[in-house]
Amino acid sequence: MTAPMTPAQWRAALTAEGVKFSEHHGWTGHNRNRVGAWGDVHMILIHHTAGRGPSDGSSVWAGRPDLPGPLAHTYLPKSGVAELVSSGRANHAGKMARNAYESFKAEKSSHPRPSKASGTIDGNAVSYGIEISNLGNGHDPYPAEQYDTAVRWAAAICRHHGWSANSIAGHKETSIEGKVDPSFDMNKFRADVAARLAAKPSTSPGKPAGNTSTKPGKTPAKSVDLAKLIKAAKADPPAAQGHESYAAGVRLVEAALRSEGLLAAKYASDGSFGTTTVAAYRKWQQRLGYAGKDADGIPGRKSLESLGKRYGFTVA
Repeated sequence: MTAPMTPAQWRAALTAEGVKFSEHHGWTGHNRNRVGAWGDVHMILIHHTAGRGPSDGSSVWAGRPDLPGPLAHTYLPKSGVAELVSSGRANHAGKMARNAYESFKAEKSSHPRPSKASGTIDGNAVSYGIEISNLGNGHDPYPAEQYDTAVRWAAAICRHHGWSANSIAGHKETSIEGKVDPSFDMNKFRADVAARLAAKPSTSPGKPAGNTSTKPGKTPAKSVDLAKLIKAAKADPPAAQGHESYAAGVRLVEAALRSEGLLAAKYASDGSFGTTTVAAYRKWQQRLGYAGKDADGIPGRKSLESLGKRYGFTVA
C-alpha cells in the first residue's frame, strides 16, 4: 500500500527538499474525498494552468463552473513560491488511459501513447497533481525559480515514497482527451528530478532549466512592518486623499494585491492604505477563508505572511 501523504508529511518533505511554500487557509480539509476514492497513490501528474495571473490561484482552489475545486494539490505561480491547496482527492487528472497509468506505476523508462482502448482509471484517486502558472502557448516562459520549485516539489514526493522520477507524468502523457500540458519537455523534467534524487536533499539553488527565462540569484530582502501597516490601515482612510503613514510597506502590499487581481493599477503604488486598499485586503482575507471580524480589511499576521510568501516579502 502507498498511503497518501498527510499534511505533516507534506510540510516535512517539502521543507527537507528546500521548497518555498505557503499554505492556503483550510487546505488540510479541502478535498473531494466525499465523491470518490483517494489512494493508494502511485504517481505524480504535472499540469500548466493555461492562464496567467491572480485568477490562476483562485481557480485552482475554488474550481470552475464546470469543475469544482480543488484542481490540484499544489499551485505554483511565477514567483516560485508553491501554495498548498489540498492534501486529499483533487479534480486534476480526470480519466487516465490504463496503459499509460500502468507504465508510470511500474516506473518504466518509456511510456506508451495513451490509449482509450486500453481502458481507463480514475486518475484523481491515484495521483498527486501540481498546477504551474503558464499560458502553455510555447512562448510564455517558466522562470528559473518556478521551474526549480517544480523539480524540488516532485522530488520531495518521490523521496518520501521511495519512487523514482519515472513515476512522474505530464497530463499529456496520460490523458484520453488530448491534453497538452505541461508545455515543457517531460523527459528533461524527469531527468532534472532524477538528478536531485541522486543526491541528498538540499536547499541549495538548483540548476535552471533550458526553457527558463531568469537566472537564479539573490534578491534584496523586502520586509513589511505589521504594526506600521496596521497603523496605516487605520489612519489613512479617514485622512485626506493620498495620505501616507507607511508608504514603503503599503506599496509592497498594494503591488501584491494588484497581482492577485484585487486592486486596480491606479491604486497599486500610491502608498496610501486608503478605503480602496482596505477593501482589497478584505477580499484577500476572504479568499483565504476568513469571515466576519477576521475579514475587516485590517492586516493580520497570518494573512499578511501568506501574501508575503507568495510575493516575496517578509513580515516583521
